[in-house]
Amino acid sequence: MKIICTNADILFYFIFIFLTIVLLVLKISKYKRNSKAVKVIKYILAIPVVILNMLIFDDLNISLQLFKDENKTDNKK
Repeated sequence: MKIICTNADILFYFIFIFLTIVLLVLKISKYKRNSKAVKVIKYILAIPVVILNMLIFDDLNISLQLFKDENKTDNKK
């Protein structure tokens, strides 16, 4: 299965990873768990997590369909 990444995908993943790292640094550093900065980053991270889950499940559906199609062609031979 070929994974094709466009510039938008790469940018999305980069932002998601960057925000995750920032959240972890803020939690480890002097900021308290109930800090406003941590809460804001958690809410910002919630949106990419939902989108990322949708993309992963969509990719799984596509890969499962491709796998089923390959089985059909193998059975015909």
